[in-house]
Amino acid sequence: MSRSPKRARLESPCDTVGKEVAPPGTYVYVQDPSDNLICPICMGIFSDACTLLGCHHVFCRTCISQAVRLKRECPACRKSLPSKRKVSQLFTRNRLANNFVGELKVYCRFGLARGADGWEVRRGASYCSEVLKVDEVESHEKRCEFALISCPVRGCGARMVRRDLHRHLEADLGRHFALMHSEVGRRETEAAQAAAKLAEAERRLESMEQQIGALNAKVSRMERERASLRPLERLLGRGNPGAPARRREELRQLRLLLRGRAEPAEGPCPDAGLT
Repeated sequence: MSRSPKRARLESPCDTVGKEVAPPGTYVYVQDPSDNLICPICMGIFSDACTLLGCHHVFCRTCISQAVRLKRECPACRKSLPSKRKVSQLFTRNRLANNFVGELKVYCRFGLARGADGWEVRRGASYCSEVLKVDEVESHEKRCEFALISCPVRGCGARMVRRDLHRHLEADLGRHFALMHSEVGRRETEAAQAAAKLAEAERRLESMEQQIGALNAKVSRMERERASLRPLERLLGRGNPGAPARRREELRQLRLLLRGRAEPAEGPCPDAGLT
């Protein structure tokens, strides 16, 4: 990240393919930002500024999160911080500082080139000349005509600036049509395979539904058979909770009666005097 504005350097029109492009988040400011917007830890412009509770010093969210994990104190004034609180409870987002940062003017990163002192502003047919607010950078890069993109035709692999896409496609129509035809064939093959898998899944589902139907029929048949056995259950006493006890008592009395008949009669035997 560069704080100082770089003097524009003119360059003749040329193709930017193969040139190094500044990574996302690289800012070259039109004017030097205020020192009040500088993080005391990373010495860069605030990135998601947060205010530390208690002493109210402001830092980048990432910077202060890492600092208080190492030591529970303010990196600026060394004031102690509560040790029992979570890291996220030690600071709050500073909307005012973030609004100031969002209003800073920067050059589009697709208008930068690496120089001896870092990223420099370039002027020419191959570089973007837009100056925009930090809050506008993300939306601008999605439509910037100088953004480096890849050819959308699968298998091509070429890279060019967005404004040269039509010229790139027209320069080799035959090859791009062949690649697109190949891609269509690949998609059709994938669609056919997906359709076959779907048909197989439908067949399995139909088979499972038939099995479920057979099981339901079996359950219904068993319920009917059980219903037909209910009269016999009542006859055997299973339908009356007190019936088994009565049956057992009747059997016990019958056994006693039979046992009593089988025992010999008491008293002298009638034939004892005949011997």
